[in-house]
Amino acid sequence: MEGQFPFFKAEFLGGETCEQAGVSKSRALQRLELSNKEIIDTGPMTEIRARKEKMDACSKQASRIATGLFVGGDVVAKDRGVLQASKISHVINCVGHLYESYFEEHGIKYLTLFLNDSPKEDILAVLYDCFEFIDEARSSDGHVFVHCSQGVSRSMSLAIAYRMWKEGRSYEDVFLDCKQLRSVANPNIGFVFQLMQWWKRRLESDGTANIYRIAPQSRLNPSFLVAKWLNSGLEARRGVDPCLDPRGAFVLQEGDMAYIWSGSELLHEDFKLAARRFVTLLERYEHKNPRKIKVVHVEQGSEDDTFLSLLETCLPSSKTARCPAFD
Repeated sequence: MEGQFPFFKAEFLGGETCEQAGVSKSRALQRLELSNKEIIDTGPMTEIRARKEKMDACSKQASRIATGLFVGGDVVAKDRGVLQASKISHVINCVGHLYESYFEEHGIKYLTLFLNDSPKEDILAVLYDCFEFIDEARSSDGHVFVHCSQGVSRSMSLAIAYRMWKEGRSYEDVFLDCKQLRSVANPNIGFVFQLMQWWKRRLESDGTANIYRIAPQSRLNPSFLVAKWLNSGLEARRGVDPCLDPRGAFVLQEGDMAYIWSGSELLHEDFKLAARRFVTLLERYEHKNPRKIKVVHVEQGSEDDTFLSLLETCLPSSKTARCPAFD
């Protein structure tokens, strides 16, 4: 027994052996088993235990990430007292399929997203909508609370992206700052990669062409239309064929020029309206300084050589075909 458990003789019952304490080895093992929970609770701090305690503490907090911008989890989202203490007037709910707009009737304004904490989730598609929502709140001295389930990945990614844009700083720099403000911050690797891609795109936006597909942000909310960046490669990794679907609308943008392409079988005029709104967001947030973008509307079958050349640059294998994403 002592050979298998070297600590047993020296540490059990204050340094006494089983025999010295007047107990049998079987009784000693039983006592050791019964006190096991206390040993775990009072023993040395382990990485798992430290992480759990840190998460428990952060779950009750609305962490201030920037002036008027707070991040947290669902525990805070349900606690009106904590929200009032932070003077929250606007809430971005990243997980609309799990959590409600709890205090909408009390005057809090909500932006509801349906994001999965998956590396394949397209978080770039909602960035500029979130930026506009945050800016609108801050311009009226409001405070924004961004939440997911735990305030670790989805909500932190949006807060980091906002500060990247607002401060003109890279992901690495902003993440380190945010980690100091909310110690559990840990965006999943897919979100990190996307934010780095987006940052690189903005730095090179004057000389490159980009194409975006207008589509529902989620099947759970088909009326919320966003722009999904096709030449990022994310759509292909998700199994979405990067083609021009005649049922949809697309934005092809380079520098100060944007083409809004609409198919001959367009599902609804809202797709073109969403495309035009996205160009407005590009004007405000895509470049270092706001700029006016000239918009040209292109109907399927009337594409000119300039449009086709830009399209070939973005999607060399592009074609007009029905895409499952529109089904």
